[in-house]
Amino acid sequence: MCKGSIHRAVCLLFVLVLSACGGGSDTEETPSGQTSATVPPTTAAPGPDTTPSTTSAPVPSTTVPPGPQTIPPATTEPEVTPVTAAAPADLSPQEVYSLVAPSIPLIETPTGVGSGILIEGGYVVTNHHVVWPYHKVRAVFPDGTEFGDVPVLDWDPIADLAVLGPVGVRAPPLSLVDGEGMDPGSEVHLIGYSAEADLFPVPIITSGVLLRFLEWDYYDLTLVQSHADMVAGQSGGALVNSSGDVVGISTWSTGDAGFSIATSAADSAEIVSSMLLDHEQFGPLGPVYGDAIGAFEFTVELANAWDPGLYWFEGAAGSTVEVAIDGPRDGRLAVTGPAGVVMEVNDTTEGSESGIVELPVDGPYMVVVVRDAAAPGGAARFALTSSVELAPFDDPDDGRSLGIGEPLAAVIDYQWDIDRYELPLEQGDTVVVWTEAIATDTAVLVGYEGAGLNEMVWDDDSGPAVAGNSKNARLYYTAPISGTYHVVVVDVLGQGGDGYFVGVDYADPSEAPVAGKAPSGPGSPEDPHFPVDYGYDLRFDVGPGTTWRELFDAFETAEQDCIRQEFDGGLLDDVLAAEVLAEGNEDEFASMLLCLGEENATEAYIAAFVAEIARRGVTFELDNVACLREVFADDEGPAFLTSLITRGETEDSGALVLPFLSCLPEEVFEKPADP
Repeated sequence: MCKGSIHRAVCLLFVLVLSACGGGSDTEETPSGQTSATVPPTTAAPGPDTTPSTTSAPVPSTTVPPGPQTIPPATTEPEVTPVTAAAPADLSPQEVYSLVAPSIPLIETPTGVGSGILIEGGYVVTNHHVVWPYHKVRAVFPDGTEFGDVPVLDWDPIADLAVLGPVGVRAPPLSLVDGEGMDPGSEVHLIGYSAEADLFPVPIITSGVLLRFLEWDYYDLTLVQSHADMVAGQSGGALVNSSGDVVGISTWSTGDAGFSIATSAADSAEIVSSMLLDHEQFGPLGPVYGDAIGAFEFTVELANAWDPGLYWFEGAAGSTVEVAIDGPRDGRLAVTGPAGVVMEVNDTTEGSESGIVELPVDGPYMVVVVRDAAAPGGAARFALTSSVELAPFDDPDDGRSLGIGEPLAAVIDYQWDIDRYELPLEQGDTVVVWTEAIATDTAVLVGYEGAGLNEMVWDDDSGPAVAGNSKNARLYYTAPISGTYHVVVVDVLGQGGDGYFVGVDYADPSEAPVAGKAPSGPGSPEDPHFPVDYGYDLRFDVGPGTTWRELFDAFETAEQDCIRQEFDGGLLDDVLAAEVLAEGNEDEFASMLLCLGEENATEAYIAAFVAEIARRGVTFELDNVACLREVFADDEGPAFLTSLITRGETEDSGALVLPFLSCLPEEVFEKPADP
């Protein structure tokens, strides 16, 4: 029987060595639906049939025909001002839903869905992360009115807001109301969409109480925390009071008790007004990375390990792309897009890498070329070739100069972007380097020019939280020499499009321990899954202290729904608060992974497995991880993975036991698990 601190993944390894997998199992988990029920309107106009026949879809009224041709020019001045909340009325949830839901459209992109709020002038407000990186989206209202290509006029990645339209629709516009005078305990409702598979869905409503207002002083933005449960797809929806006033724009869920966070409608109104004025002056957004005119071959000049070569293209789902680099230095080559990293190669140490990938979704993709951070030396040159035309992308944040007391606003421009700043310091200067954001989890590394990876110092979550768990970095550092230092900012979740602030201030050495040599082991820059290598090696960031909540937020919507059903009621909160590598969570570990699709289940298992073995003092190399992926990619790989997760037996997967064991470092077998 396995016990002690050995994680289920490691325990199962030695069980399999003894049992060699016999028997059979054909179990397959099916993701469930949402746990929040749709509250039907009592007086609203009827929406489309939510179970249309296979030969027809709900048809909008002929007075408002669907499609982009119905988007008229704005008929009002591009200005949105918050409305003062009227005396509260005590409406039932059904009455609130009937009042608000007709003006809440579904927002859809090739990578997912969210919600929006129709405001005056035919504009629609939503979250930036709902639409990024697309400049046109689909919108459909509850009455079936559909718009296929609604332009994204502008967005604010720091406040996580975007404005779309305008659209011509019969639904009444909603006002963004100043609700910051509401008392904690006031009833509130979230109206938006669950992660929908239907083309013409209806919104859902969840209810709770206002908990508190949180002030993000640095951006002068008020956040509204409530106990109204938020489900995937409700991002960009309306937080309303018992009078049906929109007092917030739902943004994300946080914590372990079903809390949700919305941006104040009053502050959002000012930001939306500013975005509309910018649109009037500069026009609509174009492709997120600029013009897509380029070439098939490039010479890539890299100054150091933190200097990436970036080239983008507009990709189509199902198309195949082949890229290659060649040079005298060890390099890495990757392709990343709206759905994440789709290819990464680092097969040689001579600088010749190539790969072919089929694109999963439509949208902009980035080809990333870097010098291997673990390789010695500075500048590097590679010849890049591609089967599709590429356009260079100049990351506007890379190479910017950081001044003491002069913070900068920046954006994670693509999945696994690494932003590099230059900071001049004198020997003995003690500074604090910090980041602040509400929509991304940033970490920082600091090191002098030419420093090796083990001489860089890093921090992830030591900074104060804006809301919920801390996702900001705060790093104290004393300069060992005079010169220019690199300040590197990464998003440890591997997201793209989110905004943040980065700054440096002088610090009193007595205020906090001064950072020394970079730590080693799990969760550090030397950890195999730390995103210094752009996160291409492991999709999920697992280390000591990592909770299931952090992984849960990165799972697909259907996977999240399955987990919610598996751990219904208050049990879900306890499970998500638990550490992935905690003792005694074997059953929860198995239930979580069985809810995941094949790809995420494989990546989550490997991440936990690598982190647990690293905690035992054994480090996985890239080749070990690649080997595990090959095993699980075998035709019998999914059945073998299920047997690992459940400690079950499968008839066909026993042949993979030895290949699996051959992937592991020799040190694993020198440190056997506890009996």
